[in-house]
Amino acid sequence: MLALVLSALAALAAPLPPTGAEAPPPVLRFVNGTVHEVVALYIADCGAQDYRDNLLDRPSYGALVPGATVEFRVPPGCYDLHATLDRRGSGDLHELRVSVDDDMLHQWRISVDSPRSGPPAAAATARLGAIEFSNRSRRLSVAGLFLAECGSDWGGDELDGVALAPGDTITMDVEPGCWDMYARLRSGRVVETSSFTVRAGATIQRWVNDQHGQR
Repeated sequence: MLALVLSALAALAAPLPPTGAEAPPPVLRFVNGTVHEVVALYIADCGAQDYRDNLLDRPSYGALVPGATVEFRVPPGCYDLHATLDRRGSGDLHELRVSVDDDMLHQWRISVDSPRSGPPAAAATARLGAIEFSNRSRRLSVAGLFLAECGSDWGGDELDGVALAPGDTITMDVEPGCWDMYARLRSGRVVETSSFTVRAGATIQRWVNDQHGQR
């Protein structure tokens, strides 16, 4: 069944075509009801946990911005649906056991109230580790956050220009290995953590607090 689903979805790089007098296949409609971008959508037969391609990873699609809608035709059946938010959106959401019949439209409005976590995140990131960085201060603002594999050049700003306010957290998926990291506070002060190890499937926690703002 999943092979049929993926085959049907592969032909949907363009908007849904008119179907004439023929009864159209069912439609799955995804609506981004969050304030974050949806960067990945997955479907699988109910209970199969066999998630494959990200449906948004095609030239005609791309990330689903807040308020945007995308539709896919699928064969009738029972499906598990999963959505992955951007790094600042707290991860993965799902809607399970969705039944779609002939000539039916099912709409999932993705929201932060949707159930969290699920098989796609575990399957897609099983070989990765993660760094969870928190702003535990009451008054400091983190203006930039940078990562580099030990001994390598620094990458781009993980915050993408959006300051990390007190109480905020960002989680970054990384390859297992040795990593360096530094945070640049709004005051210009730099807080650096060097040579820590991230293991596959594990999450390393790092943070700033009010003491880091003292000179």
